[in-house]
Amino acid sequence: MPFAEVKVKCVNIENFKKLIKKNLFLNHIYVKLQSTVIYFQYKFLVYYYAKKKQQSSMENLLLQKDFDQAWQEKFKNRKPIVYFVGNDEYQDKSGFIQELEKVCEKVYLFHKENGSYGTYHFGSFNYKLSSQKNKKVILKTLSNIEKNLLPDILMLQAWGWNLTPEDLKEIRKQYPTIKIINICMDDRHSYWFYGNKRLGTAGLFPYVDLVLSTSSETVEWCLKENTPALFFPLGSSLDFFFPLEAEKKYDVGFVGAKYGIREETVNAMIQNGINVQAYGNGWKNGKLPLSETNKFFNECELILGVGTIAGCRHFYNMKLRDFDALMSGGAYITHNNPDLKKLFGDSIILCDSVEEFVEKAKYYLQNKEQLIKIRNEGYKKVKENYTYEKIFLNLFKTLGIKYENTNHNWTILSN
Repeated sequence: MPFAEVKVKCVNIENFKKLIKKNLFLNHIYVKLQSTVIYFQYKFLVYYYAKKKQQSSMENLLLQKDFDQAWQEKFKNRKPIVYFVGNDEYQDKSGFIQELEKVCEKVYLFHKENGSYGTYHFGSFNYKLSSQKNKKVILKTLSNIEKNLLPDILMLQAWGWNLTPEDLKEIRKQYPTIKIINICMDDRHSYWFYGNKRLGTAGLFPYVDLVLSTSSETVEWCLKENTPALFFPLGSSLDFFFPLEAEKKYDVGFVGAKYGIREETVNAMIQNGINVQAYGNGWKNGKLPLSETNKFFNECELILGVGTIAGCRHFYNMKLRDFDALMSGGAYITHNNPDLKKLFGDSIILCDSVEEFVEKAKYYLQNKEQLIKIRNEGYKKVKENYTYEKIFLNLFKTLGIKYENTNHNWTILSN
C-alpha cells in the first residue's frame, strides 16, 4: 500500500483515539482497558521468564557480539564515536547529549529531513512509514560520513514500531563494524507492544549488540534471550540541575502533563491545604521552559514525581524527573518504584497511594529538619553516582574501552 494511503488510514485511527479521550466515560473505559492489557502482559512475561533458563553469561554474550580485544584496540588513542538516534528534544538535550559529548570523540545526532530533532512517529498504527523513514535518514547520514569518521556505536532509543527488525538487519549489513546499542526506557510496558513482540523492544534483539534497560528485571529477560544487557539507570546533569540559594515559595512543585492520577494527586494535596504549583500541558500555568525548571525546583519544599505507567495505579517505571529533582537539591516524593528504592533508599520519599502522598507531604512539611536531611542525602547520592558522564564512563569501561594513551585526564569509575 502506498505511503499516502497508509498515512490517511492511520491518521483517521489516531483521530478516533483523540475523540475517545474527549469523552469522559469512553476515556475511562479506554484507560482501564489499556492499563489492564499492559499489566497482565507484564505479569505473563514475568511468569514466562521465570521458567526460562539463561544459556550464556553476560561476559560470553559480549564476546559473541565481538566486544573483544580487537574492539578494545580501536580506542587506545581516541574516544568512541557515537551516532545517537533519539526521540524527544526536551528530554535528550537536558544533559544526556551534552554529557555524552564530553566522553566521546564525536557525537552525530538524528535529525529529520526538515532539520528538526528526533525520529519520525506517525502513530503506532502507521509504524511501517515511521520505520522506513527513520531507516532512510540513518543510512543517508552514515553514507555522508567519511570512512575514518564512521561511528563505532549506533545508540538508539528504538522499538519495533519506529525501527523494525528488518531495518536494523539492513543497517547492520551495510555497516557491519558499527555496534548497535538500544536504550530501553519503557521495557516494563514496551518489551512487547500490547502483546506484539515484534513491535516492542524484544523484536529487535537479533540485530542489537547490547541492551541498556532502565527496568532491572528485564535485564534478566534479555540475557535469557541471548542478548547482552545491562541495568542502565537514568541520570541527570549538573550543568542543568543544581542547588540554588532560593526562597521556598511553594510547598510542592510538579512538572508534567495533567491527566489521570497526576491530576488526582495534585488536587488531593490542594484540597488538604498544601500549596502546590504545577506546570505542563493541561495545567493553567502551561509548560515550563527547561531553562526555568531548575529554579522552580529550588523554590519548592517538595518536588512531586508520578511514577505510574499509562492508566495503571500500582505499576511503576523510572522517570528522568527522578534524577533531575534530586540533582537540583530537592526533597523528592514519588511512587514506590522498587528500582528507586534500591538506588536511593531513605533519601527519597516513596508512596503507594494518593492518600499516602497527602499524608507524607503534610508530615515532612511540618518536620523541616527531616526534610532537609532527605534533601541533602538525595543530592549527595545522585551527584556521586548518577551524572550522565559517570554513567557513560562506566558503560564504556564495561565494554572494555580503557582509553589507554589518550591525552584526556579521565577517571574511569569502578562498578
